[in-house]
Amino acid sequence: MAYRGHWFYEALREIPTIADRTALTYWYVLKDGVTEDGIDLDTMTRIVETDRQPTRVQRMLATFMRNYPSFETEELKELTTRYIPDPAPKDKELPSVDDYMAMYEEALAVLEGKKKTGLHKAYLVWTVLHLAFMNAPLRVGELASIEVDNPEADNWLNTETDVITISKHKNFKTQGVRELPVKGFSEEWARHARIVFGTIPPYLIVSRKEVPYKASDLSTTLRRIGISSQTLRPTITTAEVPESTYEERQELARRMGHTMGTQMTKYYRGKYTN
Repeated sequence: MAYRGHWFYEALREIPTIADRTALTYWYVLKDGVTEDGIDLDTMTRIVETDRQPTRVQRMLATFMRNYPSFETEELKELTTRYIPDPAPKDKELPSVDDYMAMYEEALAVLEGKKKTGLHKAYLVWTVLHLAFMNAPLRVGELASIEVDNPEADNWLNTETDVITISKHKNFKTQGVRELPVKGFSEEWARHARIVFGTIPPYLIVSRKEVPYKASDLSTTLRRIGISSQTLRPTITTAEVPESTYEERQELARRMGHTMGTQMTKYYRGKYTN
């Protein structure tokens, strides 16, 4: 077959991080942009920009050049880091940042005493959305597990330094501990918590009886009031990504606890699937 013995395919097979079957996938995706002795920029650009998942092709090309740096040029490097959105899928529209901001402002009005009812709901909405607007839209399991001023806990908020430490999360094996600076958050959160409970609860988010939530229960509660991490996290990403630099996208992915591949293929869509 055409790929057997071709220098590009054989070079792909020498990359230790990809299997032979994966090397064949790389070959079929990238082969038209490869000449006898190099990479054709115009053709490779067309291949990347017209694929249904451009970031997938960008990662393939970046992997090849990382292992064979003599092929890298400034133009090809820019091609692998430039933001290229996936074609929009035919799914449901995400809530907008404005939708969430309206919920946030209503919750803040309740907590500031401008309304008489719904204190606990307002506390939940304010806490979750305030963090989201600080580029820390946490997963429900992470939100439910955060203890306050307990450095022995896996996940905790240090109210003195305004840093949330997430040591137990979905992608710990690949990403390790995440530390999220949330400057100014702790003081405001504590003030609102005192209004709702009369004291500072031991967890960031607790029930009306000051009992920590199970992740599944918190997920159900938040969905009932119009917040779902399945839509909130993509909404924040969708709002942030178009105007952000490559480094800013890296930082947002880190704070959210996933990869840039996930950021592009699952979180930046402008739409979502139930």
